[in-house]
Amino acid sequence: MHAQYVAPFGKRLTSFIGFKSGTNGSSYTQLYAGFIASGITHLAGDAVLNPARIGMSIPFFIYQALAITFEDMVIATARRAGMKETIWTRVLGYVWVISWFIVTAPDWVSVIALAGVETGGVVVPFQYLPPSLYGILINF
Repeated sequence: MHAQYVAPFGKRLTSFIGFKSGTNGSSYTQLYAGFIASGITHLAGDAVLNPARIGMSIPFFIYQALAITFEDMVIATARRAGMKETIWTRVLGYVWVISWFIVTAPDWVSVIALAGVETGGVVVPFQYLPPSLYGILINF
């Protein structure tokens, strides 16, 4: 849903730079522009939580673009090596996405929680929150 708001920014930027539609330059410019724009939209939330920590959300969004770039490199390398898409490569893709989110989301949530506490907010004890996938897997 958020992509529909940030996509036009990336398309205009690629047009301004002069990349032709469908090229890697165009695709990756749009990718990074979209995630940077998304990070910028989260600056308002950063400011509400703690004006001294504006920008703390941006690394999370940049990490997502970097992960997609890495994923594209792995897929391109596998295709050049003659690997075909199968149900197992798709499963591996889903495992990769879920794993990446499990690794990156807690840092983002922790920074946000810390920023709220620094301004006098109270962190809700974890026992009152629904279990995270990470917690379920660790306690399994």
